[in-house]
Amino acid sequence: MNARILCVDDEPHVLEGLERNLGDHFEVVTANSGHDALCLLQAEAPFAAIVSDMRMPRMNGAEFLSRARTLAPDTSRLLLTGYAETAAAIAAVNDGNIFRFLCKPCAPEVLHRHLDDAVRMHELVTGERQLLANTLNGAIQLMADLLAVSSPMIFERARQLRTRVGCAARLLGYDAAWEYETAALLARIGCIALPIGLIEKAWSGTRLTTEERATYDSHPAIAHRLIVAIPRLDTVAEIVRLQRGATTGDAVIDRGVELLRAALQLDELLGRQVRVEEALAVLAAHHPAAVVEALGAHARKSVETLVFLVKLSDVTIGWVLDTDVRSPTGAMLVKAGTVLSPVLVESLRRFSAGAGIVEPLHVRAH
Repeated sequence: MNARILCVDDEPHVLEGLERNLGDHFEVVTANSGHDALCLLQAEAPFAAIVSDMRMPRMNGAEFLSRARTLAPDTSRLLLTGYAETAAAIAAVNDGNIFRFLCKPCAPEVLHRHLDDAVRMHELVTGERQLLANTLNGAIQLMADLLAVSSPMIFERARQLRTRVGCAARLLGYDAAWEYETAALLARIGCIALPIGLIEKAWSGTRLTTEERATYDSHPAIAHRLIVAIPRLDTVAEIVRLQRGATTGDAVIDRGVELLRAALQLDELLGRQVRVEEALAVLAAHHPAAVVEALGAHARKSVETLVFLVKLSDVTIGWVLDTDVRSPTGAMLVKAGTVLSPVLVESLRRFSAGAGIVEPLHVRAH
């Protein structure tokens, strides 16, 4: 398919010439003003490139391309002008992040060549973003799956923490909600390097020895080393590293640390069977009121659940085990309260095909 190009000029005969010269190689869409072009960007995106005249009434090319950058940051932008004023060129490049600055008259073959470069740049930017997004999501999912297999108890707490932090972040209007959710999901991934008995002791509120406390307190640093190696997770890694409370001067990181620290404290209190309102009262003494209220809005929700008896072949991803899963010899395989993830279900099916498991399973579903 031909790449879509948006051409903007207030002179109809210029637009007709652009359509005639470019139409064989590109899908050309035209607009005779910056305002109309902005409407097209909102209604008919995406465009690979924009070609705009500089001198237009009400909104010149530099101003239009600056606004277009906000609406379509991945679209390559080219500016055509009949006069090479230095001030106009500087404004266009600085405010609109122009890919090419061309003087009129511009020969069709020259414009054609620059548009080919602009389209390739657009494809490179969007392709890289898609690759990074897929790689990032895959890496996060892999880490979550490894956590689910190695320690279902830690994974279940992490899953609940992610949900709570995500809901609170959206209630607070935070733009970096996905980073805060990811930080919550991976905040305790360093615990997989610690003895499970130590984790259970710490989470139950049992007093730890000095040595045990030092060992347990090392898990944020362990998690940071695992996360920081993944591209685009620098902010998440820093929030996880500072989860016990610290300020950096970076508003995004500091908000994330405060939210995660409060959510972790709430999780620990609820895990010790402290009532929701009592737990929120404890949080109120140490955290901003808005953060406590946002976390409380999620914690107060009561979700009706039903308990089913099902065969392993009939389970649904997302159901929660109501009782332990055991082998025919009585060995405990998965603890009650664990969410059935795709990786866990596949592991149980493999185990069932070999040593077997006790069925039916007792599960809870919302």
